[in-house]
Amino acid sequence: LEGEHATPRLAEATIRHCSRLFAPPQTATHHLLRIANRLASSLALRLAAAAACLSLAAATTLASNALVHGRLSLSGIASCFGLEIGTKWTAHVLSIRSFWEPPSACSTVKAQ
Repeated sequence: LEGEHATPRLAEATIRHCSRLFAPPQTATHHLLRIANRLASSLALRLAAAAACLSLAAATTLASNALVHGRLSLSGIASCFGLEIGTKWTAHVLSIRSFWEPPSACSTVKAQ
């Protein structure tokens, strides 16, 4: 990996690796990742959406583990905070996408 392509490739590889850990197939996070990937037009948006989805999954996993063990420790509180941030980032990324996306020809025709 050299030059300007190194960072995007490394980022995508990291996202794929984390996806296998926190978003196995047929889970809600996996489907959320797929939707975010389809909606995002640029690599930056895809990476931001994926990071948000994965932080959401990781936070949910850590928080549920804390609750299962009968204690909401400092890591559990941090997980809940991460869950909130992940949710907000996902909504932010998707709102940016819908805000900047020009209307499609199909929706323009239907509106007329």
